[in-house]
Amino acid sequence: MPKLKTTPNDIQLHVRHADCLLNPQWEKLWVHNNPIESHMTNHISACIETLEDIIITAVEKAQPQITDNVLLKQTELFLQQEASHNKLHVSFNQFLEDEGYAHISSIRTKIMQRYKSILDDDSRLEELLRLATSLEHFTGVVGHRILTLIENNIENVNPTMAYLYGYHATEEMEHKGVCFDCYQHVFQQHPCHTQQQRQQWVELSDYFNEQLVFAIRYFLNTDRIQEQDNTYS
Repeated sequence: MPKLKTTPNDIQLHVRHADCLLNPQWEKLWVHNNPIESHMTNHISACIETLEDIIITAVEKAQPQITDNVLLKQTELFLQQEASHNKLHVSFNQFLEDEGYAHISSIRTKIMQRYKSILDDDSRLEELLRLATSLEHFTGVVGHRILTLIENNIENVNPTMAYLYGYHATEEMEHKGVCFDCYQHVFQQHPCHTQQQRQQWVELSDYFNEQLVFAIRYFLNTDRIQEQDNTYS
């Protein structure tokens, strides 16, 4: 079998400590004068809390089958990074719920229900790790988009929120190949090596795009209701 591609050797993972976010000044409309961009990332934050739990579980289940010491070390750093991200988004998501977006918790619940059977079944590691690989691809793409958003609007963004998303996006792009490498190491094949698997990837993409549109509408409608309540209070 030809040698499988791996993350380039010059990509090093670093566990950063976001100390400035210990007492954060969160803001729901953090891209000023652009509620759609703000709520797009608010929805991503609501999803991330559950998606990163799924990804962490997948890598932890794969670790006993990893025999390459370099990759094993990368998974350890990867898990530390993801745990740090998750902690911050739990805090921000609670802020969003306190601001009146009660649907936040149902976003997490819906995702967990969709994938609970794979998470609970140890015999389905291949499916779980393939899912994690797809999710890490999405977060890498989204991370690049968010960094570009911050750069292009640097004068009109909340600095605390820019740090949260900038820090998270940087680490997502840094470790985006780890799940892919784990899958290829454990199963010795590409995670989308069949037509059915490629179709599942397309369906996953369509699902998250649909949920994003629904969520942005929800956030905007909630803002409109709150504005009306404030007008007549």
